Amino acid sequence: MKIVVIFPYREEYLAFEIIKSLLKFDAEIFCSKNIKNIKFILESNSQNHNIGTSVLDNCKICNDMEIIKKARSADYIFALGSRYRFQDADSCGGDFYLFDEINKSERTVFIDGSEWNASGWSSQFQQTCLHNKKLKYKFKHLNFYKGSDWIDKKMRKKAKWYFKRETYLEDLRDNNIFPLPYSHRIEDIQKTKNKKKKIDLLVSFGQHLTGLRTEVQEISEKLKNKYKVFNKFTNQEDFFNNILDSFLVTDAWGAGNCTVRSQMVQINSVALIQQKWNILNPFPFKDGVNIIEYSNTNEYLEKILYYLNNKKKLIDIGKKGYLHSINHHTSDKRLNYIFDVINNKVNLHEIFKIKKRKT
Repeated sequence: MKIVVIFPYREEYLAFEIIKSLLKFDAEIFCSKNIKNIKFILESNSQNHNIGTSVLDNCKICNDMEIIKKARSADYIFALGSRYRFQDADSCGGDFYLFDEINKSERTVFIDGSEWNASGWSSQFQQTCLHNKKLKYKFKHLNFYKGSDWIDKKMRKKAKWYFKRETYLEDLRDNNIFPLPYSHRIEDIQKTKNKKKKIDLLVSFGQHLTGLRTEVQEISEKLKNKYKVFNKFTNQEDFFNNILDSFLVTDAWGAGNCTVRSQMVQINSVALIQQKWNILNPFPFKDGVNIIEYSNTNEYLEKILYYLNNKKKLIDIGKKGYLHSINHHTSDKRLNYIFDVINNKVNLHEIFKIKKRKT
């Protein structure tokens, strides 16, 4: 099998995890030239944490003419999306201009890791809602996290298979967009595990504007008199250490429902309490079994109090969360899922109970 990979102007978590798995795949992989810049950015931002960038050395890097030629005979063309360079840009930049020359939509797979809207940039309305609490709750019946230009219309036309990190039911139903949440990175498994946990509840957000982050942080802070609550943001190394030191870790929506934080927790066999997603997950976790979910502040407090008084259940949920991650959510499993969709081995309309529309 021959696969051509087109890179955007910048790195993106989901795109990088897909290319890592592709490079381990039993196929010839030909990459557009901007991969050199992607690797530099990844290594610069990794904070000395091994995320597997060395695998990129296995890429067969081609110039524009070579990529166009390879694409004509390739089995698949993977377009790895990212946030646009500018809010008013018309594509992911980088080497995406090559699609007009390649023009093989029937063999193209697009990976869209965007949040807020197709460009990955939040609109003025979205920012206003986030910064104005009254307005935020006034529009709570609306999903203002899902911008008006939600689907990359150009890539929808240029790609037969469109996978998106933040996929809602109507996206699959109306535009045949396939859900592809963040994968769980194997490299994030910490080898040193603390024998005795010192933290009951870990809450560590870099920002507090999105989802229920402010609310759950305030609730968690009030529990410090009774429980050992660590409630502040740290660097990545300390965050990993604190995860291993904790019985339970809190997550809430970022700019998208799924976050990198959640996978860091679950891949390390620690229980996660997570704001319930509105996006689709083809391999969902189960509340009370391998994850704990909440939809509002009352449910958050109720479940926090229950589980912190039943820590054996938290240990069990953490172990089962890890097993579900390994069985269904690693980057390699994500790639297997992509090819299952491509080869019609999985019927997502059936899984999510979407009925065919009457013609």
